[in-house]
Amino acid sequence: ESDAIGPFCKMLTVHDPQVVQVVLDGILNILRVAGPRRDHVCDLIEKCQGLDAIDGLQSHGNEDIYKLAYEIIERYFTEGNVDGEPLEGSFANGYDSNGQLPRDSPVSEEQTPFEF
Repeated sequence: ESDAIGPFCKMLTVHDPQVVQVVLDGILNILRVAGPRRDHVCDLIEKCQGLDAIDGLQSHGNEDIYKLAYEIIERYFTEGNVDGEPLEGSFANGYDSNGQLPRDSPVSEEQTPFEF
């Protein structure tokens, strides 16, 4: 099972957004079903520089990619979040519960599409 993490992490650096998005989806799904082995999976991702790659993808020009990267970091690599659920007051789109962007958010006002 751990043999898949290394190649997945390497594929995060390809220049094809479709491949990167599929890989991020895969990593997110692996983390979701990891259960009690979630910490081990997170360690494997960190050891193969996957966390650095995912962190870098938070500024990707493709909206779906940066949202997936942000969700993975927020749910599984943010200190104080041990259950894989979004932290209280945070949303996958980067806004807090007051509808404001946190200062350290990877989502900028220019990147955020207008929604009613």
